[in-house]
Amino acid sequence: MDETLDPQSQEQVYVHTVYNEIASHFSQTRYKPWPIVEEFLLQRAVGTVGIDVGCGNGKYLGVNKDVYIVGSDRSDGLIGCAREFGHEVMVADGLSLPHPEGRFDFAISIAVIHHFSTPQRRTDAIRHILSKLKPGGEALIYVWALEQENSRRGYKEGDPQDVLVPWVLQKKQPKKPKQKKKRIASGSNEEPKEEPKEEPKEESKEESKEPETKYRYYHLYKKGELESNAADAGGIVIRHGYERDNCLQRMMPEEDDLDLSDVPMDESENDSDFSEIIEEEAEQLLSLIFGNIDQTTKVSINDDGGPLEQQEPEEELDKEERTRLLMDHLSPDQMSRYEFLKRSSLTRGHLRKLAYSVLNQSVSPNVAIILGGVGKLFIGEIVEKAREVKLRMDKAALLIKLNEKRELLDELHKQNSLLNDEEENKDVQDKINTIKQELKKLDLRKST
Repeated sequence: MDETLDPQSQEQVYVHTVYNEIASHFSQTRYKPWPIVEEFLLQRAVGTVGIDVGCGNGKYLGVNKDVYIVGSDRSDGLIGCAREFGHEVMVADGLSLPHPEGRFDFAISIAVIHHFSTPQRRTDAIRHILSKLKPGGEALIYVWALEQENSRRGYKEGDPQDVLVPWVLQKKQPKKPKQKKKRIASGSNEEPKEEPKEEPKEESKEESKEPETKYRYYHLYKKGELESNAADAGGIVIRHGYERDNCLQRMMPEEDDLDLSDVPMDESENDSDFSEIIEEEAEQLLSLIFGNIDQTTKVSINDDGGPLEQQEPEEELDKEERTRLLMDHLSPDQMSRYEFLKRSSLTRGHLRKLAYSVLNQSVSPNVAIILGGVGKLFIGEIVEKAREVKLRMDKAALLIKLNEKRELLDELHKQNSLLNDEEENKDVQDKINTIKQELKKLDLRKST
């Protein structure tokens, strides 16, 4: 890349111009939505309005027919492709969007931010997107990852992060002109002759073009870099992950100056700080997971579904132990978000006001907590963990029941061998047959 150019000129040469030149060919390869982006859009509430910054040919604009998405892209070539698909879109720069601030419910920007050529411009682009969202609105952003050793590109940790990625435009073969034969009147002895070939017309520019390689600028994001950009841009990270050699991140704008004076509120809630809310939320989540489990009896199950080991009853976990158990299962990212929110100055009353401004109706403190984003920190992961625990407990109960039935069957066989009375013997045999039927059903459940 030409280092003598300023950042804007670099992006003009190695991003905007290239995408205009490859727009048609590029669009043909971009037709299937990525699963997590599709899921995010389908989760949006009916009637909500969002923006797609860098919409390309518009492949995400029609995913959810119950929401409205304003699509924009810096490339007028790609915008032309989107319009051919029937989308209403506009040409706009990602650092200078024409949308009003604080008006949109959600935003997506897929494989766009990595085209900005400096850390400051990448951070500014994220900040600009967040500025368009309402309080509580969410943005989903994708960028290329540095760590993608298993892909055909083969980028890995330690490689340069600023790269030029080739795009090969395929050559189009010109069609050969057909030879025409001169028509002869019926009954004539004249031999048909081929008409003289016309001189081939000058080939169009597109037809005569040899295969050509264009180079696009990318910044490859290393682990933690996108989260750092989001924090610098004033965003609160809700979730981050990895898909298709891309880093992905869901975030919401951090609201420091909410004008909530006209929203009704219980004054007694003013003094409640955020750390208390987190403790309360953690306790609620713990009770959801552990509340229906007999904590005085613990059953261990081998990962391979092997034998059970019944342990002696233990004392019930106290609140501190249960909280520690929860914290032990948080990822480093979850812990950092937890600590961030503990230091937040938001009060429970502010959260309720925020919820009121979004829903236009009063909500309970617990609902306010969840809407405030605390539940989003780890509720998804905890639900999955709870499901795993439940499946293991169900499996444990099934195996225990199987063992009990087998023991009972053995006991009945022993009784049957000792009995001399034919009637009693028949009664025991009936029980044996019943137990065998139950065992078959339990074994079938175990196999599924």
